[in-house]
Amino acid sequence: GDIDVYSSTTGNKVYALAAKPVEPSPTCCIRFRPNTSSSKTRNVLLSVNANGEVKHWHVTSMKCLHTINEDPTCTPPPP
Repeated sequence: GDIDVYSSTTGNKVYALAAKPVEPSPTCCIRFRPNTSSSKTRNVLLSVNANGEVKHWHVTSMKCLHTINEDPTCTPPPP
């Protein structure tokens, strides 16, 4: 689903990451990739949707860099 990013200083919405499917699945988890001195790309966020889709976002440009979709035919082994 769509993700809104807010400033921790002002509380204002600063970025809106828009999912492209018309009826997107809800976002269940997000994680910022840490910035390090060796990072080539900064301001990167990973999101996981309820349908198993993983998105790799560049927050400041509000662009989705990559999308990984779970294979619906792949089932986990029984316990």
